[in-house]
Amino acid sequence: MTHLPTPGEAPTSAQSLRTTIYALLAAPVILGVVAAITVGVGSVGVGWVVGGLLLVALGWLVAQVAGYRPVLDSAAGAGASTSPYVAGIMLRFAITEVPIILNFIGAFLAHTATAYLIALPFGLASMWWHVWPSERLRRRVAAKQAAGPQTPKSGRNG
Repeated sequence: MTHLPTPGEAPTSAQSLRTTIYALLAAPVILGVVAAITVGVGSVGVGWVVGGLLLVALGWLVAQVAGYRPVLDSAAGAGASTSPYVAGIMLRFAITEVPIILNFIGAFLAHTATAYLIALPFGLASMWWHVWPSERLRRRVAAKQAAGPQTPKSGRNG
């Protein structure tokens, strides 16, 4: 069970991170409510739905490929205000959030929130998979760190 801070006690960094991620995961749901109220829910062309789902799948794939890169130099980030772990979480959040924002824009272009609301659970699942600070995520990040930094192929730029 998670320890809750008492009044006057500062929350741990893990508690702060979880609270931040809860807020970030709630934003697309709030956008869904806004879209449903603003443009309504009605029939939508299959292209909007398929396109929205493909965007979410692409966001998941890009986060999977580019979001777990090992730190190139730990000394370079020594003065940074965030740890490489948190920076990676925020990078993966941004990557998985882009398809949701594009789907939100698509709701206004299609004049219905239906495609957004269909893609929303998949977008949230993608975000949850890549940003929730679970033991699975810690193991994945640790495995990438243990693999060492990626170096450019020789002969390309030098």
